[in-house]
Amino acid sequence: MSVAMQVSMQKTGQHERTLFVSIPAEQVDKEVNEKIQKLSKTVKLQGFRAGKIPVNVIKKRFGNDARMEVVGSLVQSTLRDAIRQESLVPANQPKVDIKNNEDGQALEYNAIFEIYPEVDLKGLNKIKLDKPKVEISDTDINETLEKMSKQFTEWTAVERTARKGDRLTLDVKGTLVGEEEAFTDSKGMKVELAAGQMIPGFEDNLTAMVIKQEKSFELPFPKDYFEAKVAGKTARFDVVLQAIEEGTLPTIDDTLAEKVGIKEGGLAKLKEEMKKNLENEAKRIVNLELKEKLLEHLLAKNKVDVPQSLIDAEVKILEGNPESAELNKDLSIEENAKRRVTLSLLLGQYIKQEGITLDQEKVQQTVRQMAMGYPEPEAVMKWFYQDQQRLSGIASMVLEEQAVEKILDTVPESSKTVSYTELEAKLK
Repeated sequence: MSVAMQVSMQKTGQHERTLFVSIPAEQVDKEVNEKIQKLSKTVKLQGFRAGKIPVNVIKKRFGNDARMEVVGSLVQSTLRDAIRQESLVPANQPKVDIKNNEDGQALEYNAIFEIYPEVDLKGLNKIKLDKPKVEISDTDINETLEKMSKQFTEWTAVERTARKGDRLTLDVKGTLVGEEEAFTDSKGMKVELAAGQMIPGFEDNLTAMVIKQEKSFELPFPKDYFEAKVAGKTARFDVVLQAIEEGTLPTIDDTLAEKVGIKEGGLAKLKEEMKKNLENEAKRIVNLELKEKLLEHLLAKNKVDVPQSLIDAEVKILEGNPESAELNKDLSIEENAKRRVTLSLLLGQYIKQEGITLDQEKVQQTVRQMAMGYPEPEAVMKWFYQDQQRLSGIASMVLEEQAVEKILDTVPESSKTVSYTELEAKLK
């Protein structure tokens, strides 16, 4: 329902705006009376029959509460309409100050908030980046096929000493030196020797063991180990070797193609698909390397006066989870926040200009990739999808990545050519 109101707007700062809203007394009193009428039919009071309580009794008992509820609802709806009427886009939650709320008088309130700045994006036609051309060779394709084929290794139980390449089944108990309670006690753990799955030195201690052999050894955890409770500490491991399996790699042929879902075209089709995948991955790696240079270029070419409320909000996010973002260590947390907000505004303007729409499939892929770093990926994915605010954060990140990718697509490739192997080595 539309509400009659008077609205005026005042510029009270570079980004700050104040709205003055007045709602006629008749409108407020009408809604308060309607609220009281409804209450008279539903509330229960001792000494009165349900639905038969006089309105004046309801008004005396619940009048203030009814008015407060009506006023809250009116402020919420009229403020939304007033912001739309004045064509404003708030950058933060408006601060409402009710100036008059007397019976029989107009409801008057002020709302103070900051708005998003206008952004005139510059420098897109002057981007100079060294964007190499990547060649995907037959060697790249064959090496990738070999890595992929390992997923289909056939394991056969053997009775001999363990050696490089074997898959071992272990019972493992781990205890920090100086402590009694084990931090892990796993039965049936699968470990592939020389695959680098475990901390340095662990797999070396398993070489030449035989089935049912028990062995104990001490090893330090790396200082940057992902579990803080054991990082940098020395642990004692008690292991029992339960089984040894020898692996046989599949032949890279049409049968392997069928195993990975290629129903027609066999190995030739698989190599064709593999080349496309490597080209996409090469593009991702190149863009990853150029992204920071592109963002620095945009910052240098565009000076944006960022509303303080946006900086403050970003500071809270960074303070709450500083590891979630790549921060410039030479800048303070507020400077980092300002930089991130500025880039978000610039990319937001580009998204608007180019009409870029969110790729929902990329959102799903991003959520899936983030979830894979946890023990129960499905539960983590569910956690993201249960909260719209969490999901919208991922969506914003993906949309900005789409913008960066679109800008970099406009940058011409240089005469410099690199192999996929050279490019991939930069990430290691």
